[in-house]
Amino acid sequence: MDMRYINQTIIDGVANDVPLTDIYADFRGAVGKTGFYKIVLSLIETNAIPNIMVCYCGVDCARCRTFRATIDNDDEARKTVKAFYEEIGCKIEIKDLNCFGCRSDETMSACADCPYMKCGKEKGLQRCDECKEYPCESLRSYIETYVKPSAGKLIMP
Repeated sequence: MDMRYINQTIIDGVANDVPLTDIYADFRGAVGKTGFYKIVLSLIETNAIPNIMVCYCGVDCARCRTFRATIDNDDEARKTVKAFYEEIGCKIEIKDLNCFGCRSDETMSACADCPYMKCGKEKGLQRCDECKEYPCESLRSYIETYVKPSAGKLIMP
């Protein structure tokens, strides 16, 4: 399949608010999931599309080491990520450190019960910052406790 066609289809889909999971369905056999998300990442990095890879809680998937380790299939990077998760008390196996973002059809096991993802989906939001109650006390505490300390460890500069 022609890469220009794939790129343009993603650009057009994003412009029309088509979920990435729906766009990916058209290319599943052609590029595979990691290939698809590498293309999305390159389109974000070249400003061809806005950064739509942001978790409900605000973590930037495009800069997340877990996401990058997943799309690069990089076990060395997963070891670094695993060490951070262990620092914050989350036990996870390297084989389970695979993330395509919380709006993908494959949520990482550590995020499967994420209250922000659940709340955002129930409210029909793409991110918590779209909520009229943003930031709720729970999210504010989560950001202070986990997101801010992850800068430089989980989030790439």
